[in-house]
Amino acid sequence: RGVEQVSRAVTQMDRAVQQAAASSEESSSAARELASQAQSMRERAAHVFGSGLMALEVDGHRVLRGTVVQGDARGRQLGFPTANVHHDGTLLPQSGVYAVRLRTPDGTWHDGVGNIGTRPTFQEREVGLEVHLLDFEGDLYGQRVDVAFQSRIRDERRFASPQALVARIHTDIALARAALGQDP
Repeated sequence: RGVEQVSRAVTQMDRAVQQAAASSEESSSAARELASQAQSMRERAAHVFGSGLMALEVDGHRVLRGTVVQGDARGRQLGFPTANVHHDGTLLPQSGVYAVRLRTPDGTWHDGVGNIGTRPTFQEREVGLEVHLLDFEGDLYGQRVDVAFQSRIRDERRFASPQALVARIHTDIALARAALGQDP
Protein backbone atom coordinates (compact mmCIF):
# COMPACT_ATOMS: atom_id res chain seq x y z
CA ARG A 1 0.00 0.00 0.00
CA GLY A 2 2.82 2.41 0.86
CA VAL A 3 4.50 1.69 -2.47
CA GLU A 4 1.31 2.58 -4.35
CA GLN A 5 0.94 5.86 -2.45
CA VAL A 6 4.56 6.86 -3.12
CA SER A 7 4.20 5.87 -6.78
CA ARG A 8 1.11 8.07 -7.15
CA ALA A 9 2.81 10.98 -5.37
CA VAL A 10 5.90 10.85 -7.59
CA THR A 11 3.73 10.54 -10.71
CA GLN A 12 1.77 13.63 -9.61
CA MET A 13 5.02 15.51 -9.01
CA ASP A 14 6.31 14.49 -12.45
CA ARG A 15 3.13 15.85 -14.02
CA ALA A 16 3.51 19.11 -12.09
CA VAL A 17 7.12 19.39 -13.32
CA GLN A 18 6.03 18.87 -16.91
CA GLN A 19 3.23 21.43 -16.61
CA ALA A 20 5.49 24.00 -14.95
CA ALA A 21 8.17 23.51 -17.61
CA ALA A 22 5.65 23.83 -20.42
CA SER A 23 3.83 26.88 -19.07
CA SER A 24 6.52 29.55 -19.43
CA GLU A 25 10.18 30.38 -19.10
CA GLU A 26 9.50 32.20 -15.83
CA SER A 27 8.46 28.94 -14.22
CA SER A 28 11.63 27.08 -15.26
CA SER A 29 13.18 27.56 -11.80
CA ALA A 30 9.98 26.21 -10.25
CA ALA A 31 10.11 23.25 -12.64
CA ARG A 32 13.74 22.57 -11.68
CA GLU A 33 12.83 22.68 -8.00
CA LEU A 34 9.91 20.28 -8.50
CA ALA A 35 12.12 17.96 -10.57
CA SER A 36 14.68 17.96 -7.78
CA GLN A 37 11.99 17.15 -5.21
CA ALA A 38 10.57 14.35 -7.37
CA GLN A 39 14.04 12.81 -7.84
CA SER A 40 14.69 13.07 -4.09
CA MET A 41 11.36 11.35 -3.41
CA ARG A 42 12.27 8.58 -5.89
CA GLU A 43 15.61 8.03 -4.14
CA ARG A 44 14.07 7.98 -0.65
CA ALA A 45 11.33 5.61 -1.83
CA ALA A 46 13.87 3.27 -3.41
CA HIS A 47 15.81 3.27 -0.14
CA VAL A 48 12.72 2.60 1.99
CA PHE A 49 10.86 0.18 -0.28
CA GLY A 50 13.80 -1.26 -2.19
CA SER A 51 14.72 -0.86 -5.81
CA GLY A 52 11.77 -3.05 -6.80
CA LEU A 53 9.70 0.11 -6.56
CA MET A 54 11.56 1.49 -9.55
CA ALA A 55 11.47 -1.63 -11.71
CA LEU A 56 11.20 -5.39 -11.74
CA GLU A 57 14.17 -7.72 -12.14
CA VAL A 58 13.71 -10.06 -15.11
CA ASP A 59 16.56 -12.18 -16.47
CA GLY A 60 19.09 -9.83 -14.87
CA HIS A 61 17.58 -6.72 -16.47
CA ARG A 62 15.92 -3.84 -14.59
CA VAL A 63 12.62 -3.52 -16.40
CA LEU A 64 9.14 -2.08 -16.38
CA ARG A 65 6.31 -4.38 -17.39
CA GLY A 66 3.25 -3.19 -19.26
CA THR A 67 0.82 -3.67 -22.12
CA VAL A 68 1.17 -2.12 -25.58
CA VAL A 69 -1.85 0.10 -26.22
CA GLN A 70 -3.12 2.13 -29.16
CA GLY A 71 -1.69 5.65 -29.28
CA ASP A 72 -2.36 8.54 -31.63
CA ALA A 73 0.05 7.15 -34.29
CA ARG A 74 2.13 10.34 -34.22
CA GLY A 75 5.38 8.35 -34.13
CA ARG A 76 4.32 6.42 -37.22
CA GLN A 77 3.41 9.68 -38.98
CA LEU A 78 6.91 11.01 -38.21
CA GLY A 79 8.51 7.82 -39.57
CA PHE A 80 9.23 6.22 -36.18
CA PRO A 81 6.43 3.87 -35.12
CA THR A 82 6.29 3.41 -31.35
CA ALA A 83 4.90 0.90 -28.93
CA ASN A 84 2.95 2.89 -26.34
CA VAL A 85 3.43 0.94 -23.12
CA HIS A 86 0.81 1.31 -20.42
CA HIS A 87 2.84 0.35 -17.35
CA ASP A 88 1.56 -1.40 -14.28
CA GLY A 89 1.93 1.44 -11.78
CA THR A 90 5.66 0.99 -11.26
CA LEU A 91 7.48 4.28 -10.86
CA LEU A 92 8.88 5.45 -14.15
CA PRO A 93 12.47 6.62 -14.37
CA GLN A 94 13.05 10.36 -14.81
CA SER A 95 11.52 11.87 -17.96
CA GLY A 96 13.83 11.66 -20.93
CA VAL A 97 15.07 9.56 -23.83
CA TYR A 98 16.72 6.19 -23.16
CA ALA A 99 18.44 3.34 -24.98
CA VAL A 100 16.17 0.40 -24.13
CA ARG A 101 15.57 -3.25 -24.80
CA LEU A 102 11.99 -4.50 -25.08
CA ARG A 103 11.11 -8.15 -24.48
CA THR A 104 8.13 -9.54 -26.38
CA PRO A 105 5.96 -12.36 -25.02
CA ASP A 106 8.01 -14.95 -26.95
CA GLY A 107 11.05 -13.96 -24.84
CA THR A 108 12.93 -12.14 -27.59
CA TRP A 109 14.71 -8.89 -26.66
CA HIS A 110 14.61 -6.06 -29.23
CA ASP A 111 16.77 -2.92 -29.09
CA GLY A 112 15.07 0.45 -29.15
CA VAL A 113 14.81 4.07 -28.11
CA GLY A 114 12.35 4.88 -25.33
CA ASN A 115 10.80 8.18 -24.35
CA ILE A 116 9.27 8.90 -20.97
CA GLY A 117 7.37 12.14 -20.71
CA THR A 118 4.63 14.31 -22.11
CA ARG A 119 5.80 14.87 -25.70
CA PRO A 120 6.09 18.65 -25.19
CA THR A 121 6.62 19.41 -28.89
CA PHE A 122 2.95 18.47 -29.31
CA GLN A 123 1.84 20.17 -26.07
CA GLU A 124 0.52 17.03 -24.45
CA ARG A 125 0.17 16.78 -20.67
CA GLU A 126 -0.06 13.08 -19.81
CA VAL A 127 3.18 11.28 -18.93
CA GLY A 128 3.66 8.20 -21.05
CA LEU A 129 6.21 5.59 -22.11
CA GLU A 130 6.73 4.94 -25.80
CA VAL A 131 9.38 2.79 -27.47
CA HIS A 132 10.61 2.86 -31.06
CA LEU A 133 12.09 -0.56 -31.81
CA LEU A 134 15.13 -0.62 -34.07
CA ASP A 135 14.95 -2.93 -37.10
CA PHE A 136 11.58 -4.35 -36.04
CA GLU A 137 8.38 -4.96 -37.94
CA GLY A 138 5.34 -6.40 -36.26
CA ASP A 139 2.19 -5.76 -34.29
CA LEU A 140 2.51 -5.61 -30.51
CA TYR A 141 -0.93 -4.18 -29.67
CA GLY A 142 -2.41 -5.84 -26.58
CA GLN A 143 0.78 -7.73 -25.77
CA ARG A 144 2.52 -7.69 -22.39
CA VAL A 145 6.11 -6.52 -22.74
CA ASP A 146 9.10 -5.77 -20.53
CA VAL A 147 11.12 -2.59 -21.15
CA ALA A 148 14.70 -2.60 -19.83
CA PHE A 149 16.29 0.85 -19.52
CA GLN A 150 19.94 0.48 -20.53
CA SER A 151 21.21 4.07 -20.56
CA ARG A 152 19.86 7.61 -20.52
CA ILE A 153 20.47 9.60 -23.71
CA ARG A 154 19.03 13.03 -22.88
CA ASP A 155 16.32 15.04 -21.16
CA GLU A 156 12.94 15.35 -22.80
CA ARG A 157 12.56 18.77 -24.39
CA ARG A 158 10.29 20.78 -26.65
CA PHE A 159 11.39 21.22 -30.27
CA ALA A 160 10.50 24.18 -32.47
CA SER A 161 8.88 21.93 -35.07
CA PRO A 162 8.15 18.27 -35.83
CA GLN A 163 10.99 18.42 -38.40
CA ALA A 164 13.46 19.48 -35.69
CA LEU A 165 12.21 16.60 -33.55
CA VAL A 166 12.70 14.13 -36.43
CA ALA A 167 16.28 15.33 -36.90
CA ARG A 168 16.96 14.78 -33.19
CA ILE A 169 15.33 11.33 -33.22
CA HIS A 170 17.84 10.28 -35.89
CA THR A 171 20.63 11.34 -33.50
CA ASP A 172 18.93 9.56 -30.58
CA ILE A 173 18.74 6.35 -32.63
CA ALA A 174 22.44 6.53 -33.46
CA LEU A 175 23.28 7.12 -29.78
CA ALA A 176 21.01 4.24 -28.71
CA ARG A 177 22.64 1.89 -31.22
CA ALA A 178 26.06 2.80 -29.83
CA ALA A 179 24.89 2.37 -26.22
CA LEU A 180 23.36 -1.01 -27.07
CA GLY A 181 26.49 -2.20 -28.87
CA GLN A 182 25.08 -2.08 -32.39
CA ASP A 183 26.90 -0.84 -35.44
CA PRO A 184 25.53 2.49 -36.71
